[in-house]
Amino acid sequence: MKVVQLSDLHFVKDLGTKQSRYKGRAWFAKSHDFLTLSELGRRVRGLDYDVILVSGDLATDGSTAALQQARRFVEDEEIAIEELAYVRKFRSARRKMPLKCLKSEPYLVLPGNHDRYGHGPFGQIQKNSFEEVFPKPVGSCPYVYVHEEQGPAGGRVVFIVLDSTWTRSRWAGHSALAVGKIDQRNLEKVTSVVDGIRHGSIECEVTGKRYLFKQTAGTALVVALHHHPVIPGILGQEPKSRWSKVKGLFAHNESTLTRLDNADAFRKVCEAADINVVMFGHQHLCYQVRLTGGGTLYSCCSTSTGFSKRVIPWAAGAVDKSPGFLQYEFDWRNGQYELCDLTLYRWEGQAFIKRRVPLNEVLQISPQK
Repeated sequence: MKVVQLSDLHFVKDLGTKQSRYKGRAWFAKSHDFLTLSELGRRVRGLDYDVILVSGDLATDGSTAALQQARRFVEDEEIAIEELAYVRKFRSARRKMPLKCLKSEPYLVLPGNHDRYGHGPFGQIQKNSFEEVFPKPVGSCPYVYVHEEQGPAGGRVVFIVLDSTWTRSRWAGHSALAVGKIDQRNLEKVTSVVDGIRHGSIECEVTGKRYLFKQTAGTALVVALHHHPVIPGILGQEPKSRWSKVKGLFAHNESTLTRLDNADAFRKVCEAADINVVMFGHQHLCYQVRLTGGGTLYSCCSTSTGFSKRVIPWAAGAVDKSPGFLQYEFDWRNGQYELCDLTLYRWEGQAFIKRRVPLNEVLQISPQK
């Protein structure tokens, strides 16, 4: 079974425009790169996969119009150039070409902090535009999706899709500009699904089908959210993303601005539940880590649509700053149905280049990181 993970698409109403981020909505947050977006649709359409997961920040400013554009990109075959209000002028030939989309079925989505933005540079509020644009149940987290491989040796992958967006009050101060939290309802969703599998059955809330479980060996568990539950240290330094540009202005480090408030509690639930993979985005970085002594893989997907045209050399096992997306392959190994292969499709100037991620060389970090 193969899963494609995209993240942080950052759509705006007028595809290709850059100035919208200065209009008092999502300051310091760049919109997507149209050239990368066009190639992304073509590249994903050429892959063999079973389901697509988009792990948040589908929009830049949280507007209904931007989220509608993102939904069209996920569902449609293409968007005619006449339907795009504005496209940045790369080349005249490209301006005349339709935008190639994913045309994905099924797909899983969840909201990111940008999908909740309101007005003002520090106006992060609990907007419901995401739920209004995306149909239930994929527009209403938390929810469960089950994929079952056909055949006598088939296994199952159970996705527990969570909402980690910040919801504590109407307005956020600058010290909590992009903070996330897994509330009690979402935490209990993880434990209830795991208990259901161990005791006999769960329902796939996307299809309405109930699945019976006689054993857990043939089931891989995946949890998806937007915010990062881990921060891997490299030689004593945290990996820096675009937030490092503004940390001095606010006298807060990057992890404070974008943290998952209760990351420790969330990790304990995942490790106790034997979650195979936790998939997330948010940092615009790509990395994979395991806690020392733990079995869960924490996998961060970079922005899939790209902000920089600078080509960064590839280094396996390191924190990668290039745009891209991930493909996971689940299969039987040592009597367990689990993640067996991970591939990064990395933007390297003009195309997404395939890079294999060695699962036996992922970063190991201590629980307090």
